[in-house]
Order: sequence, then C-alpha cells, then structure tokens
Amino acid sequence: MAQNSFRNNLKGITGKLILFFSIVVLGVILFTVSLVSFSSGISNRAGDLENSRLPLSAAINQLNADAGLMVSSLEGAAMRKDTLGNLTSLNMRIESGTAAVESKRSLFSQPAQATLDSVKNSLASMHLVAMGVNKWLADNYLKDSPDSAFQASLSQRESSELTPSIGGIQKVLKRVNAHTRVLLNDNEAVISERILQIENASSTAMWMTIIVCVMIFIGIIVAGVLFVNSFRKSLAIPINILDKLVRGEASEFSASTNDEMGVIIEATNKLSNNLQLASTFAQHIGEGDVNFSFQPVSDHDLLGNSLVQMRDKLKNINEADRKRNWVTEGLAKFADIIRRNEDYIALSQTIVSELVKYTQSTLGGMYSLHTEGDTRVLQLTACYAFERKKFIEKTIELGEGLVGQCFLESRTILLTEVPNDYVTITSGLGGANPTSLLLVPFKINDQTEGVIELASFHVFQDYEIEFIERLGEIVASTISNAKTNDQTRKLLSESQQQSEEMRAQEEEMRQNMEEMQATQEQLQRQGEETRKIQERLEVEKSMFQVLMEYLPDRITFKDRNSVVLRINKAKAERFKIRPEEMIGKSDYDYFSKDHADKAFAEEQELINSGIPLINIEEHATQKSGDVNWSSTSRIPFRNDRNEVTGMFIITKDITQLKIAQSSIQDRERIIEQLLENIPVFKYQVDRDGMLRNIWAAKPLHGFDPSSFESRNVKDCLPEVYDMLGQKDLGDTDLIGKGVIEINGEMEIFKHYLFKDSTFDNVYLGFAIKQ
Repeated sequence: MAQNSFRNNLKGITGKLILFFSIVVLGVILFTVSLVSFSSGISNRAGDLENSRLPLSAAINQLNADAGLMVSSLEGAAMRKDTLGNLTSLNMRIESGTAAVESKRSLFSQPAQATLDSVKNSLASMHLVAMGVNKWLADNYLKDSPDSAFQASLSQRESSELTPSIGGIQKVLKRVNAHTRVLLNDNEAVISERILQIENASSTAMWMTIIVCVMIFIGIIVAGVLFVNSFRKSLAIPINILDKLVRGEASEFSASTNDEMGVIIEATNKLSNNLQLASTFAQHIGEGDVNFSFQPVSDHDLLGNSLVQMRDKLKNINEADRKRNWVTEGLAKFADIIRRNEDYIALSQTIVSELVKYTQSTLGGMYSLHTEGDTRVLQLTACYAFERKKFIEKTIELGEGLVGQCFLESRTILLTEVPNDYVTITSGLGGANPTSLLLVPFKINDQTEGVIELASFHVFQDYEIEFIERLGEIVASTISNAKTNDQTRKLLSESQQQSEEMRAQEEEMRQNMEEMQATQEQLQRQGEETRKIQERLEVEKSMFQVLMEYLPDRITFKDRNSVVLRINKAKAERFKIRPEEMIGKSDYDYFSKDHADKAFAEEQELINSGIPLINIEEHATQKSGDVNWSSTSRIPFRNDRNEVTGMFIITKDITQLKIAQSSIQDRERIIEQLLENIPVFKYQVDRDGMLRNIWAAKPLHGFDPSSFESRNVKDCLPEVYDMLGQKDLGDTDLIGKGVIEINGEMEIFKHYLFKDSTFDNVYLGFAIKQ
C-alpha cells in the first residue's frame, strides 16, 4: 500500500516537482563540496606566501635601511665632531635584522645564500670600520690635549685618517645595497613563482568547478527532460488548445477535468476567447480603423492595454503627420505662388485669397509698411471675404488698433472672444461675428514688414499659427525684395530723367544702371552662396590672423618684384619695427647687398619657374652688422589664371643651432688635438647600445676604428657593457678596465664613461691603453 501511494504521488505534479528539486539540491551540495575543497588548497598556498616570503622581503628592506642609517649617522657625527652615541644600539638592530634574514636562509636559492654570506661579512666589516671611526672621533675631538702640536695636526690627520674611513664605509654600504638587491630579487622571483602556482591552482579549481557544474547541469537536464515528458502528458489538453492558438487557429472550448489540470484548461479557454477579441481589434487597427471599440479584460491585461495604447499612439501619430503634412504642403504651395509672381501688390492679393481658403478662414487682410518721407503707416494691400475681392483704400497708424499694436510689438495676437463691433462676416443671407481673430506680423531679420489678419468661425490651432508665422517670414522676405526692386526701378527712372540734363555722363550712367539691374536680378540667386562664401572667408581670415599673430617663424608675403606686401608679428619683432613699416620695402633695406642680390635672384627664378624652394639654409648679414643663420622656404602663390603673382616666405632662425654645432665641432677638434699623442680612442654609445663616432689617436697602431663602428657594445666592449648595466652612471667612480685584441695581442685599456648631457641613455667613452 505504501509503495502504491508513493507511486501515485510521483504521478502527480507535486510529487514530480519534489523529485526534481531533490536532484537539484543534491547537485548543489556536490558543487559546494568540490568548491570548498579547492578553495582550501588555494588558501593554504596563499597563507604560506603571506607568512614567510612577504615578511622576508620586509626584513631585507629593514636591514638595508638600518645599514644606511648607521652610515648617515656616522657622517653626521663626523660633521658635528662628536661620537655616535647610539652606535651599539644600531649595531644590535643590524645584528637582529641579519639574524632574522639568516633564519630564512633555506628560502633562498644557492647563489642567493652565497650573497647572504657576503651581506653578513660586509655588515661585520661595516661595524668594525664604524667602531674605528667612533674611536677616532673620541680620541681626537673629545679628549682635551694640552699638546699644541696635536691640535695643529688634527686637520691634516682628519683628511688622511677620518675621511678615507668614511669613504670606506660608504663603499661597504654600496656593496651591502647591491647584495640586498640580489636577495630581494631572488625572493621576489620565488614570490612570483608562488603567485603563478596559486593562479594555476585557481585555474584548475575553476575548470574543476566548471566540470562539476556541467555534470550537475547535465543531471538537471536529464531529470528535467524526464519531468517535462511526464508533465506534458498531463498537459495534453491545455497544450492542444495553446498549440492551436500559437498557429493562429480559433480554438474550441474544451471540457474541464477534475484533476490538477482543470484550472489550467479553464484558463486556456479564457485565454483563447481573449486572444480572439484582441485579434479582431488588431485587425481593425491594421485596416486603419483607429476608432474601433475594444475593452481590455482588466487593468492588468498587458496585451489588451498595449493594443489600446497602440491605438491611441497611432491616433496621435496620424494627427501629427496630418498637421506636419498640412504645414509642409502649405509652405510648398505658397512658395510656388511667390515664385510665379513678381508684382508684390498682385502677389499680396493672391496670398491672402489662397491663405483664407487653405486655413478655411472666412476673412483675411494684409497690411504692408508704407514709408513716405518721415511718415510711416500700415496700408491695406490685399483683402478677401467670402470668395469676393474688396478693394478698399485703408491706412492704419502704427500702434492704432490691434493691427498697429501687432506691428509695434512684433508678436502674434490671437483673440477667441471677438468684440461684436470689431468685424462682421456677411453674405446674402445674413451676417455673424467670427469666433476667433488672428494677427501675425511678417518679419525678416527682426525687421517687421507688415501684418496678416485672419478671421474665422473656428479657433486657430497652434500648428496653423506656426504655419502662418513661417509663411510670414517668406512673405516679409519677398516684400522686402520687391520694395528694393521698386526702389531700384524708381532710382532708374529718376536717373533716366536726369540723363537728359547730364549728357556728358550719359554713357557712364547707362553702364552703371545696367550693372545695377544685373546685380539686382542675381541678388536673390546669389544671396545664400554669398553668405556661405563670406562665412568661409571669415574662418580663413581668422585662421590666417592666428597664423600671422602667433607663429614663431617669420612670415613674409612679396609681390613679383620681391617687394614686401605683408609680414607677421614674429618678423616685425625680429627687426624691432611695426609690421606696416616694412610694407613696400625689400631685402636691400635690411640686409647686406650680397645677401639681398642672392635672395632677389632666387626669388626671380622662383617667379619664372613656379617651383617652390624648401628649407634653404642662408647666412645673412644685416645692415646693423648682426650675422644669423636661417632656414628659408619660398612658395609661389597664383591667381585664378594660374599666374604666379608673388611668393609666401617662411623663415626659421637656426642661428643658435649653427652656433651649437660649431661649438661642438670645435670641442671635438680640441679634444682630438689634445689626445693626438696619447694611445687612446674615443667612442659614443647610443641609446640602442651601438658604438658610434669612433676616433683613434695616431700612437694606437693596429687599431681599426671602422671594425667597431655601428656594432653592439656588448660584442665589442663587454666590460663597458657590464659597467653600463651594473653601475650608477652618476657615480664619479665610473671607471673600468677591459681587454682588446690589437695585432694579435691582448691589450689592456682603461675606460672612462660620461653621460651625454643632451640625449638620455647616450654615453661618451674614452679608452686609454695601459
């Protein structure tokens, strides 16, 4: 009975879920055990590194610091002419540090253990020297001696006895520093190796974890597949309904069962019904019927609410597109009307008539600014009402009424409550007051040219107002150009009347008027292009001004005759004049005749050939007697017919560079003359370790400098290579010996190395035969 009950439980969804989650928990336990095991091994390795190797590095650094403290303290005591009172305590600290490092001897490699012995010997030697220095200080400075001869010889004995001892202990300190660096490098190498081992162990742990996770994952998948296969049998009915829904078929309602699937079957039936309703609604929306009625199942119906939101957004998008298209089509329509009309009076009437129709208004008028002498009024140039033109002579003072106020304030006015006595829209059947009144100023570049007035039985919308405002800008530009044309025609007429009285100037005036008329006809077509050209010219002018103002090189512009057209600030400061003072002058006004003749000949050759001269070194003598060197480039510039009209000259002052080069050559020549009778050769080691500029004195017979030229110092002079790699190049003791084979015999040379003061990692060497 118990077995049958257990099997029945497993057939149910709850029993299957319990079995599935039991497998998952078992997999998690296995994963946790493996992860803890590998983490423990990594932790043990990291603890060994932290407890042994890192403290050893700290002990070596402390030992090195204590040795340095003893040396610096002794130097201070010698300067104070007093003994070092804490010498014993310092020595105890050093011995304690040495013992701490010695206790870790087994952690070092065999070469490092030998170095550790050298450190101990050096520290012992340092202690002996320090005791001797301290004793000398006590015997000579702290002892009162009545012997005047003793006092008189104290300074000499200090130089011969104390100073060498101090120098000796400093050299011992350098050896200690070098040995401790070896110990630190050895320990750090082991630390790096241990860290690599920890990283390898971590990588192994990661892969083992991945393997365990994969195995657990496979087990979960197998158990899940078995569970799903069993569960699918229980879900056959609701799955069949959902499968039809997925294929887009209208599912029939299925009878509910009494088992655990009954609730799911009822839910799928409801889902099928809801999807059918949503599908019908989506179909109507797809056909463009955005007003189709649809009610979501609840406030939490995600699909239904999303469809309703989609319908509302489509409504808004359609409405926005309708408004945007309405504005775009309107602007295109009126732009075409403006392009086809030249008389702005007739154009005004056409614009008002078409605008009333396009905005579905009932009345419209256009007022343009009219100036006569000092009088400025608004004149009604066009009106429209109920598709009948009414030519009315009407003028309005600026500031008078709504039209005059709209012009003065240069802003749009919208009235939705129009006074009864303001305007009446009438027809053959009667009359009525408009619902809204719109007044829009048309302006360009903050200059108002007039006002458009519209009245309608409907309230003007924002997009309609925006359209009329944008149209007003186009109308203002057109009227402004039309007025300019009228003024031009008026001036032309006046000029023609005056031409009878000025017969002597008839031909000149006729040509001027023809040019003015041609210019006016091209003004609109070239306006935008001219503006862009002006912007580019302004940018190029600004760039050119920055170049002329801040470029440190000297810049000169000359014409075909080598006469100065313009110079920059740097050249003006070089000659200590203002830039405009050199305009119209030539090189003959500032340089010697020989230099000016040479420059003039080169420039005329450049004018004739059109070939630029780049980076030509020149040696110039000014009339003041100053001599300088410069690197000059001369570049021709041409007109639109490709004719050379002048040249652009850039001059870089290289006087200091030439002086430095001459000074270096003089020094090299002096050095070679001084070393001429000494068996010596000199060389240079560049930053790549290559030998350069090798020179040998005459007494050094059999030595061929070319055999070392452009070769690696490590191959030719290994002793010099060791000095460069192991010694401080700022040390005054940078001297070493090496052996070179000359004529089949090994000759000993003493090398002296010096840092190059100009280039980093470049050295100058001298080798003297011993």
